[in-house]
Amino acid sequence: MSIDFIVWERHHFDHLKPIWQSIPDNLKGTFFIITQHDNSRDFTDLNRIKNKHIAKSFIEIEDTILSSQNPLVLATFYKVDFLLGINRPMVYVEHGAGQTYIDSPLYYFERKNILLDILPSKRLLEIFQLRYPYSVKRAVGCPALDKWHAEPIFLSNPTPNIALSFHFDRKTLPETRSAYLYFKSAIKALGLQNRWKILGHGHPRIIDQLSPIYAEYKIEIVRNFDNIMNRADIYICDNSSTLFEFASTDRPVVVLNAPWYRRDIEHGLRFWEHADVGVNCDHPDDLLDAIELALADLPEQQAKRNKAVKAVYEYTDGSASQRAANAIVEFASSWESNPGFLYPGTTEKGIRTFLSHSRILPETLAFKCEFHKKEILKAISLINESNPLHIADIEFHFWALALFLCKLGKNAEAKKICTDFYLSFGGSEILSTVFRQVLLAPSQSKPNDTRAPIVSVVIPLYNQGLFLKESVMSVVNQSYSNWELIIVNDGSTDDSLETAQNLAQRYSDQPITILDQTNKGKGCTRNRGVSESIGRYVCILDADDMLGSTYLEEAVSCLEQNPEAGWITPITLQFGRVHHIFYHFDFDLKEMLTVCPSPITSIFRRELWDEVEGFDETMTDREDWEFWIKAAESGWSSLHTETPQFMYRIQEKRFGERSDVNINSKLEIIQRHPWWFKSMSREQLLSLCGQFSTCNFTPEILNAPNVQKMTDLPKNRPIRKRLFKQIKDCWMAQNSLAPQPVVNSKATSLLRLAAHYAEKGDLKKAERYREAALKAK
Repeated sequence: MSIDFIVWERHHFDHLKPIWQSIPDNLKGTFFIITQHDNSRDFTDLNRIKNKHIAKSFIEIEDTILSSQNPLVLATFYKVDFLLGINRPMVYVEHGAGQTYIDSPLYYFERKNILLDILPSKRLLEIFQLRYPYSVKRAVGCPALDKWHAEPIFLSNPTPNIALSFHFDRKTLPETRSAYLYFKSAIKALGLQNRWKILGHGHPRIIDQLSPIYAEYKIEIVRNFDNIMNRADIYICDNSSTLFEFASTDRPVVVLNAPWYRRDIEHGLRFWEHADVGVNCDHPDDLLDAIELALADLPEQQAKRNKAVKAVYEYTDGSASQRAANAIVEFASSWESNPGFLYPGTTEKGIRTFLSHSRILPETLAFKCEFHKKEILKAISLINESNPLHIADIEFHFWALALFLCKLGKNAEAKKICTDFYLSFGGSEILSTVFRQVLLAPSQSKPNDTRAPIVSVVIPLYNQGLFLKESVMSVVNQSYSNWELIIVNDGSTDDSLETAQNLAQRYSDQPITILDQTNKGKGCTRNRGVSESIGRYVCILDADDMLGSTYLEEAVSCLEQNPEAGWITPITLQFGRVHHIFYHFDFDLKEMLTVCPSPITSIFRRELWDEVEGFDETMTDREDWEFWIKAAESGWSSLHTETPQFMYRIQEKRFGERSDVNINSKLEIIQRHPWWFKSMSREQLLSLCGQFSTCNFTPEILNAPNVQKMTDLPKNRPIRKRLFKQIKDCWMAQNSLAPQPVVNSKATSLLRLAAHYAEKGDLKKAERYREAALKAK
């Protein structure tokens, strides 16, 4: 067992380096240093680190980091994307004073495998215990300050050295913003005075912005904070742990307060419990006087400074590094002898590996499920318009709960968990990975019943060989076994045909047929596949999409029990460029004239296709939409699945999303079915032509009265109140969602058809539709 360290900013390196040096040599693994933000020359004493790996980006060391199971020590977890994929025990070392903010995100995804927290104070330990109760915590002081705490600092500057610094502008909250712009005028005043030597410093993320200003007023630029600690008599800063670090060496500081720092908000420490660690300055014109007062260092100010330092640092005896190293070594030894539970990475590979290969006791998974259920209940019970929700925090619990339920084989419950989240909070890229695995998870196949109707799955293929394997596997793994698969290669110019042939050979025991033709377009390719099929029911599956494992079974059952239904619309999970659920409601002819009512992967009766003479091969695009309108004209209606059953991949902008293609297709639909649109005004028709078929997810729809927004800081992601209230109530009652009331619009549609044919003089057909409407009522 060895222990690895990783940093990607130089001030993090300053905090971890002394701990690394205190780790026994035989336990030192690799110190990974990423120079994406800082040059390697900016890392002080880098040459003293023997086992180091310097990389320009995380991508260079990704395989090495992800493949190891050794403990990994790091100094931050805030918005660090690569932490999402790590599946190894991690140790977090607080690199500052421990400033926390109320209503700030908790970063559960990034922290999911942090099992040990090394913290500067008992105060922060208690806060972390409330936020992250599952990790071990140790209060050790600040390792980066050991070299100054071990021996008192005695300066003999003939002229006082005054260090001025600003934190970078982090826009999370008003209190995390930089005060630089407000105090910019004071920089000039400091540069022009001759009483003190001024040292210009700044957080690594803002120093390049400050340097030209410092240079303009002949202020010495000092990039390294160690130099500030060694040279400065007074330190001036707005919002940084360096205020407390400098004060811990018993030297005065000046605290800069910008007007946007809210005085009625108590975050603690700098805001505002221990803001008196130094002389407070609220205006640029007062800075020179504040420096004079700080230089005087009155006994009252000394007492306040000492009180603040004791609250921030548990120890200031120069032994924090050794305490931290001892805690890390103890943790590593314990982990080696008795490894604990680790969450998988959030990547698709990580999820698949967890579901198919990892061995975890069912009791452990059940315990974790209960934990995450309780956390979800706790979070949603507190949600209201005055209590903002950070969606990523609750998303973590939904993600983990769905994942563990799927691992336990409880796919129906896992599917419901994912659906609840999507309907309440909108799409999620991270949860989408689990959602897809839940939908694809093979269910127990039923014996092949030769009496069961055959479903013909047709895959039109044009240069989509990259995704074809996933598409084919989603058919092969169906719980319904009486199917055939027809792949129609539409003149692909890449290796798609070869990929299809290899897949057919791999699954040679399955009824897979491959047809090849010159390129003729989507409508023709789909018609070719259906015409060659033998099934009672047909499913068109694009080569980059996938079917839920129980889709055919659910659709066939529904069609067999509802002979009046012409097709089954699957509730659809969009993923890739966007993440949504298409929540298709009941058939409504009026609605389907403005929005495509069903994806092409809806399962329809072969007789329906025969009756409407297939897809119109002359359409520019949207031939599937026009196909459903023709089906409705023939008296057919549709039903939808009860759960998501279709995964629709959204890649780059598709052909049908081009504005010219979109408008031409809408106009072609109107030209082919003018009687349905004659009641629309010119403005309505123009509006129709301007809409995309995915308009049910546009801002206009999301802002409609029945889909209002709740405040969600900081992202303002829409929360659909009606659905969220329903899901929240059911979660609080710990019951299943009540089924949505069914609104049958078939009778209305049939009467409209009857009127249409009566007007055209086809009385026989009109009477047929009137009788059907009476039955539907």
